[in-house]
Amino acid sequence: MNDYKTYLRAVEPEDIEKINKYHNDEKVFSSTMANKFFISLERDKVWAKNIMFDDSKANYWSICLKENDRMIGFTSLINIDLRNRNAYVGGITVDQE
Repeated sequence: MNDYKTYLRAVEPEDIEKINKYHNDEKVFSSTMANKFFISLERDKVWAKNIMFDDSKANYWSICLKENDRMIGFTSLINIDLRNRNAYVGGITVDQE
């Protein structure tokens, strides 16, 4: 048995509102080099539908606490290249709470 306090699980439709908050969070943008623009909830719903059903080049996971199963963030592997056995970490976003 491990002592980790968190675990990963697949992104679920109920995670989308929280992910949208991360995508629009000023603290998240200030810690990245990305251009800031606001993302609507509807746009994130379409994005989430795409990532949930097409995992050929990327995998996304919700980061959850073991003690209460609360989602505290999300992470991903993107540009997955099975032939050359490499991928990029798409980033890790975690609640500031």
